Amino acid sequence: MYLTVHSTAALVIAQYAPNPIIGFLLGVISHIILDFIPHGDEASRLLSPQESLIRLLRFGFIDGLILLLVFWCYYQKGYFTPSIIVLSTVFGAVLPDILMGWHIITKVSWLNKISYIHKKIHNPLQYYLGLNKGLLLQILTLIALVIVLNNQL
Repeated sequence: MYLTVHSTAALVIAQYAPNPIIGFLLGVISHIILDFIPHGDEASRLLSPQESLIRLLRFGFIDGLILLLVFWCYYQKGYFTPSIIVLSTVFGAVLPDILMGWHIITKVSWLNKISYIHKKIHNPLQYYLGLNKGLLLQILTLIALVIVLNNQL
């Protein structure tokens, strides 16, 4: 999933986390669970490293803007205040993708094992949706999470 979906799931989870450490761990676990679902970026395995990097930066930028918009809307409506539990849960939920992106960009060796594990978690059934269907599935997942979050608040 993209950062927006992972972060919105973390907002849902943060409502139940008793402390920042549990929130962080639950955020990481939610990331793993959501990454089991095919989500359209499977075709990137066919791209050259340069094309993959360009796609990562492009999608990362758009995803980051959407994420900021979602958070800004919730914050402006007074639905949540940034707390250490919310921040740690969101950080845990997006950290695997941040580390993966950092590994793609820098190729630092200490991230090799994390990158390998992260790739194995993605779509373990090897079902390929394609980008359009994957984006649709992510949008539907995001809508479902927003509905759940709105019912919690």
